[in-house]
Amino acid sequence: MHRRLAAASFTALAGLTLALLPQALRPQALRPQAAAAHGIAGDRVVTWGLSLQYSLSYLDQHVRAMTGAPDFLRQLTPIIEASFETPASHIGDGPRRATGIINPGLIWANGAVQVGVEALIPINAASSSHVGVIGQQHVFLDDIFPNTLGKPLFP
Repeated sequence: MHRRLAAASFTALAGLTLALLPQALRPQALRPQAAAAHGIAGDRVVTWGLSLQYSLSYLDQHVRAMTGAPDFLRQLTPIIEASFETPASHIGDGPRRATGIINPGLIWANGAVQVGVEALIPINAASSSHVGVIGQQHVFLDDIFPNTLGKPLFP
């Protein structure tokens, strides 16, 4: 008997900037995601999710000035992400219903650095019984060192 040692997957991503909406809604970004996977054990799952963001920096620079607002507030992006996994077939003793998490949070970005924090809230008991938190920090070296690291390796 041969065992399958590889997993196959397919992912589709899309982005929508909502530029056709009224001006106050233009700083929104909507990013849906869908994927299908065939696991090593033979399970098939569909993963799907959504990210909704509202850039206060875009609002301040392109829609209307946030006069009097502190710079920290102007550089925030409130975000809500949701990711789910639904079994398409079932082999074994794992959960037989959809699992997932909802992640409300904030991202602060100033051009060279980005810092974010999100809560991790499970949608049901099969997902988890605990709420968590996750953070991220990005440092953009090409913006910090534009004359060295910010140049192409091969001109």
